[in-house]
Amino acid sequence: MDDLALLLETIREAGALALRIRKQGFKAWRKPDGTLVTEADIAVDALLKEKICAARPGDGWLSEESPDTAERLGKPRLWITDPIDGTRAFADGTRFWGIGVALTEGGAPLMSAIFCPDDDVLYHAVKGGGAGTDSR
Repeated sequence: MDDLALLLETIREAGALALRIRKQGFKAWRKPDGTLVTEADIAVDALLKEKICAARPGDGWLSEESPDTAERLGKPRLWITDPIDGTRAFADGTRFWGIGVALTEGGAPLMSAIFCPDDDVLYHAVKGGGAGTDSR
């Protein structure tokens, strides 16, 4: 599977997980810096990391919800994610949140995507390949 297919498939799966968690109910709390985090943030982060790192074990990982490690510093390719961008909106039940993931190489962006599960719209861009949307 190429990188874009991996990204789009994984981000859609993460969006479905977030919607299920919101429907079932979830706990929310404040991080040490005072920002809001929910069980969905943590679960989506875990799913993204598991799927992407299993498929690309040589790549690095950086996420708003995962502890950062020095291990990523020596990796030429780095996946960067915000598992729930707009956690407050997610927690409030509004539709203004999404899941964002990007892939960089040598510090330069290669591709990125943001999925808005409530609207079922996925925006993506690939270096040299343009941008697009995908809705089902």
